Amino acid sequence: MGIQRAMLRRAIRGVATFAEGDVVMIRSVVRSDRCWLSEPLREGGKVNINQGTISHDDIVGMKSRSLVKSSQDNSYIVTEASTEDYITLSRRAATPIYPLDANAIVSLADLHVDFPELTSAGGLKEPPLQFFEAGTGHGSLTLAIVSRLHPANCFYKSHGVRGAVLHSIDRNEAHSNVGKRTIRQFRRGMYIDDVEFHLAESPSEWLSRADHWKSLDPSEEFLSGAFLDLPDLSGAMGPLSKYLKQDAPLVVFCPSITQILDVLTTIREEDIKLTHIRTVQLMPGMGGGLQDWDTRHTRVKVTGEESIICRPRVGSRLVGGGFVAVFKKLPRDAILKS
Repeated sequence: MGIQRAMLRRAIRGVATFAEGDVVMIRSVVRSDRCWLSEPLREGGKVNINQGTISHDDIVGMKSRSLVKSSQDNSYIVTEASTEDYITLSRRAATPIYPLDANAIVSLADLHVDFPELTSAGGLKEPPLQFFEAGTGHGSLTLAIVSRLHPANCFYKSHGVRGAVLHSIDRNEAHSNVGKRTIRQFRRGMYIDDVEFHLAESPSEWLSRADHWKSLDPSEEFLSGAFLDLPDLSGAMGPLSKYLKQDAPLVVFCPSITQILDVLTTIREEDIKLTHIRTVQLMPGMGGGLQDWDTRHTRVKVTGEESIICRPRVGSRLVGGGFVAVFKKLPRDAILKS
């Protein structure tokens, strides 16, 4: 609570300064495309850059966009990392979904989460909204999801109740730990209370032992939405659909369109109560189908004259795109025709 109050006081005063625990980005003054992400700031810590190091002690107390000197007396800009820079520059154990792609995937679910209503005793009037993600990975999609759910947990610090929670599972413990670190270190863990991380071999395996979470909702269908980023999707659709609320979205991300076709076949053959809404392609690029350009002033080594570079950036933060399919849960008594 002390950290949150300190951040609030700084925000009210309009003076945003870095403190221990912050993760900051260091950007070269000469080459704006050269940047480094720090570990959480701590006493005696250092950021290793291409020319020397920068002490954490020199950064603590600075405002964002301040200049800082390296051990070799070169100037750098220290700033708060954007979500894009934070995901792409942080250490990883799995390939992340690019932040713009992750936001596009979440936007297709069309989630709108409001503040919860409390009883006179400080409890929730309605059961908490519960969402599901399979394939934690680097945690970039997790971060995009919880940023939408966060308003529902506005009373968590004061009343200890959560209006929404994301269950994120992964079968790989290293990936799960990296995803947890991604959320914990982003903006001092502002979203860490919005997500529960679980180790599970599959969605059906987690659902078979999720009695505590099922008990929070009087109906069997306790999930208000789900996101899948798995190599094999077909086996997850049936078990997961049983616990989705009516009209809840189920969004799947796949590198190949044939995986979407396999899912459609499984839904038809197994009479799964899901209806296909749409399939979209995430175009290759830096995310969201965008093209990153290298635009900057430079000095030509041969002539010493100043020139301008203006060209598409190649090999930097580029991703291969993919396909996203959106499904909605049908009523239990729906009759599907071939």
